[in-house]
Amino acid sequence: MEDTILPTALYIGVPYELFWTLNPHKLEPYYKAEKMRIEAKNNRENVTSWLIGIYVRDAIASCFSKSHRYPKKPIDLNEKPKSDAEKFAEWAKKHNEEMREVREARRLKGK
Repeated sequence: MEDTILPTALYIGVPYELFWTLNPHKLEPYYKAEKMRIEAKNNRENVTSWLIGIYVRDAIASCFSKSHRYPKKPIDLNEKPKSDAEKFAEWAKKHNEEMREVREARRLKGK
């Protein structure tokens, strides 16, 4: 037991003194908690790697394309994706502004 279970218990954070008062069944929550901690750490590292890839892609693309710009601010991971209606409303607003500018330019050109 000292050669097999004890090292694992110590590794997952069970204090030495507590280990000797527990039966193997009561070690299970410690094991599950350690497994959850490792999964959360792996997820954080995966998201970090993914973001680095996006930033590197944007940096390279901005070197080769005038239309592609490197982000001016960090990517907000908590931002909710926009619905189709919100996207359409933004497009319509931009389109209407452009049309106003065209009409104004024509009006000024006609004077």
